[in-house]
Amino acid sequence: KGESHPTLKNRKDAGQFLRNLQEYPGRIETRLAIWLQILIATRPGELRLASWSEIDFDKALWTIPLERMKTRKHMTEPYVVTLSRQALTALKELQLLTGYTGLLFPGNTPTKPISDMTIAMALRTVLTEYRIVPHGFRHFFSTEANEHGHFRTDVIEAALSHKDDNTIRATYNRATYIKERRELAQW
Repeated sequence: KGESHPTLKNRKDAGQFLRNLQEYPGRIETRLAIWLQILIATRPGELRLASWSEIDFDKALWTIPLERMKTRKHMTEPYVVTLSRQALTALKELQLLTGYTGLLFPGNTPTKPISDMTIAMALRTVLTEYRIVPHGFRHFFSTEANEHGHFRTDVIEAALSHKDDNTIRATYNRATYIKERRELAQW
C-alpha cells in the first residue's frame, strides 16, 4: 500500500531547506546523511545501513545487496545507484570521518549504524515550518523529475528502484537505464 510521506512542498521550500542544512548545528555525518538522502533518493534504511565496500568511487556507483532491498523478491541482481559528482564529493568528505569503520553512518558503536530516528530528528531542526521525513525526499525527487519532463517515467522509476506493476513487462524487461539514470542523478 502506497504511503504519502511528509515532504518538501515546493522548490522555494527546498531552497530554504538547503540553506538551513548548511547551518545545521549537529554532527557533520548527520548533515551529510541528509544531503545524500536528497541527492540519491534511496530508501532511508538503504542509506543508513550502507557500507563502504558497496561504494565504487571510480565508476560512481553504489551497489546495494539484494537482502537490503525492499523490492528484493522482484529482483535478480543487486541494485545499483548512480552517483552524481555532488554525491561523490559528499561521500569523500564522509569517508574522512567514518572511513575507518565498515559503515558510512556508524552510530555511537562503530559496528552499528545510526538510528533510523537520527535523520528524522535532525530534519525537525533544519526546517521547522512543517514536518518532513527522510522518505519524503523520494516523493520530492519523483515529483520534480516528472515535472521536469525531460526524463522518461521508466528511468525515474528505475532510479527509485520501484518494481513495474505490469507483471508481464517486469518479467521480460531487465533494463537498468544506467546511462539515463546517470543524467538524471546529475540533474
